[in-house]
Amino acid sequence: MKNKIKLKKLSLSDTEELKKFMDNKKILKEESWPIKKYTIKHAKQEIKKSQDKKNNIHKFGIFLDNKIIGKIGLINPNINKKIYEVGYIISEKYRGQGVATQALKNICAIGFKKMKLKRIWAKIMPNNKISQKVLIKSKFKKEGHLKKSFFLNGKYNDEIIYGRTQ
Repeated sequence: MKNKIKLKKLSLSDTEELKKFMDNKKILKEESWPIKKYTIKHAKQEIKKSQDKKNNIHKFGIFLDNKIIGKIGLINPNINKKIYEVGYIISEKYRGQGVATQALKNICAIGFKKMKLKRIWAKIMPNNKISQKVLIKSKFKKEGHLKKSFFLNGKYNDEIIYGRTQ
C-alpha cells in the first residue's frame, strides 16, 4: 500500500462515510448483519454504541485519504477488561494490499501499549485463508478449532481461534 492508512475512533461526523462503506451486500453478509440495507440510522446507532463508555468497545474506522476503507475494533472484553476480541473488515477494493495487516498491527499497539491489555484474540471461519495470513503476519498464534460454534446462513459453522499475548 503506497499511502499510509490511519485508524480513527468513529464519531458522528463519520456517519455518511460509514454508511457508504457498510451499504454493501457482501460487507453486510461478512459482518453477519441481519439486514439487507445499511442506513444512516444504522451508522449512527453503531457509532453511538461504540462511543458509550459502559460498552467498552473500541471501534476505529480505517481511513485512507479521509475515506473509510474498513473497520477494526477491540470488542467483547472479559470481566477485568484486559482481554479483548479483535474484529476487522476491509473494503474489497483494498484487500490484498496490506491494509488489514497494518490496521491489526496498529490496533495491537493501542491495545498492548495504551490499554495495557494482556491478550487479544480473534475468531475466523476456517475458509477465510486471507484472514489467517493477516493474523499470522501480526504475531497471532492458532489456538484452537471450535466445531459448530455459531449459527449463520441456516447452518452451524466452525471457527478457528487465534490469540496474541503481551
